Amino acid sequence: DGSKSALLISTPTNIGDLFLFDSKSATVRQVTDINHDLFSKLNLTPPEAIWYKAPDGKRIQAWAQRPPDFQEGRKYPMILNIHGGPHAAYGYTFDHEFQYMAAKGYVVLYPNPRGSTTYGQDFGNIIQFHYPGDDFLDLMAGVDDLIARGWVDPERLGVTGGSGGGVLTNWAIGHTNRFKAAVSQRSIADWTGFWYSADFTLFTPSWFRGAPWEQQDDFKARSPIT
Repeated sequence: DGSKSALLISTPTNIGDLFLFDSKSATVRQVTDINHDLFSKLNLTPPEAIWYKAPDGKRIQAWAQRPPDFQEGRKYPMILNIHGGPHAAYGYTFDHEFQYMAAKGYVVLYPNPRGSTTYGQDFGNIIQFHYPGDDFLDLMAGVDDLIARGWVDPERLGVTGGSGGGVLTNWAIGHTNRFKAAVSQRSIADWTGFWYSADFTLFTPSWFRGAPWEQQDDFKARSPIT
């Protein structure tokens, strides 16, 4: 009679299980517990959604994954984790990488800086022909926000990210000495070298107004290796 629906529900502490929703009684009943044996041995915690202001006043959304035994007043080492794309977005979902880092005693910050999707076309496209740029400032403002909250030790900061996040990791360590460690994953350091050697260059017209020999100064200015 259409009164029952099968749902797949996931959360930051559950990869996904089947639930049964009964519209007549307005109840939801869990049907499966697929990862019970594994998750019963782990201490998984949900992240906290936060908002902060970039230097120009733009509101930026981020998530902070704190260690399971987090104690107010204690300052923890922090890892800034930057998403790739750059047109992509972190969300309120399960991520084994952040859970693992938090379980090792780190506060993990994963923001959606300018260039991220889901916040409107202007927010996403502001980095066109200006990447890296404002997104880096948004990320640093997030680090400052957690320091101001008293959660993290400013002398024990790390940064990592893959693809577009690797670009921004490279960019970060070229523009600030605040990070004690950096892991740049599958990244780009030299846009000119990427233009000539990569096997997926069709998106480059969206980032540069011409080829490397036509826009030498721009390619150089926006290459982290510079």
